[in-house]
Amino acid sequence: MPADSAARPLARVLPLREREVSISEVVALTGLTHRAIRLYEQRGLVRSIRYFRGIRHYDRDTLERLRFIGEVRRAGLSIDRIRELLTVGDVEGLGERLARTQDAYRDRLDELEAERRGIEASAHALGFTLQPQRARRMAR
Repeated sequence: MPADSAARPLARVLPLREREVSISEVVALTGLTHRAIRLYEQRGLVRSIRYFRGIRHYDRDTLERLRFIGEVRRAGLSIDRIRELLTVGDVEGLGERLARTQDAYRDRLDELEAERRGIEASAHALGFTLQPQRARRMAR
């Protein structure tokens, strides 16, 4: 998952080597952790290039793929759903990937709304009334 919520811009940090970046550079550029990157590789979402002593390096396409993975993970999409989105993009192009990503975001919002309604129903059954977050902030 993200090491910090604000990934550094690619243009300012990209090293002079045009072909590859190290895992530490990927962490700095994407906000992902080393552990998350290794997990995504283990799950087959990305591939690294390994040199002497097995040190991982990533090409620019993989770096962009990891940036995409980080963004959709932060939105709450599962690894299986991300795999599906990446496959669509590889086969059918960027436009289709964007359309499917929007659909995945809508599905996730629907899931969150259903969870919210369930929590409200449980709270009501227990005799609690939940205030919307905005109303609580204004009441302070």
